[in-house]
Amino acid sequence: MTKPLPIVGYINPLVADALRDPTSGINVTQLRAERNGCVSAPLVLKTDADAEIAKLRAEIECFHKALESIEMGIDALPDDNEDYSRMTAREMQRQALIIVKEELKALKGPAA
Repeated sequence: MTKPLPIVGYINPLVADALRDPTSGINVTQLRAERNGCVSAPLVLKTDADAEIAKLRAEIECFHKALESIEMGIDALPDDNEDYSRMTAREMQRQALIIVKEELKALKGPAA
């Protein structure tokens, strides 16, 4: 889990919705970032949020690649043993688990 972004102020959620509407006529320079009990929503800097979003997207991409690698590894498992007898479901499951564990170890990096 990531650390929460630093809060730089608070805004009324109704005002925040109005700010999204370009026809609202609200002058952004007149807003004050003050806590007002339960009707205030926290504000964070857009640059902080964008940096966190980029980091999370990169992490998601890494997970997608790992999942793809796992799927390809499992698809490549042979149906037969070395003596051409059919592989049991238990053996296929064991080999698939080995592939998943190897990919998880790779995700954790050399420190794992």
